[in-house]
Amino acid sequence: MDLLDITADEVEQCIHEGKVIESYEDAYPFPAALYYHRFHERYIHVVVGFNNKLDIQHVITVYYPDTERWDEEFFKEKVT
Repeated sequence: MDLLDITADEVEQCIHEGKVIESYEDAYPFPAALYYHRFHERYIHVVVGFNNKLDIQHVITVYYPDTERWDEEFFKEKVT
């Protein structure tokens, strides 16, 4: 996360306070969700997998959404 200048606290805040914008119920090996959150003037996306059997969340990826793929609020994917 240091590479992107996104802190662990921001990732945690995104998961706890952010909005789920996509759900991946059939993802393997665990169901997952894409979270979105705004920090001041920047937005981040966090994909989290859920091991419900062990009650563990796995952070899969963290990134700044691409302006080519997402709308101006980085909340909805653009239709291509």
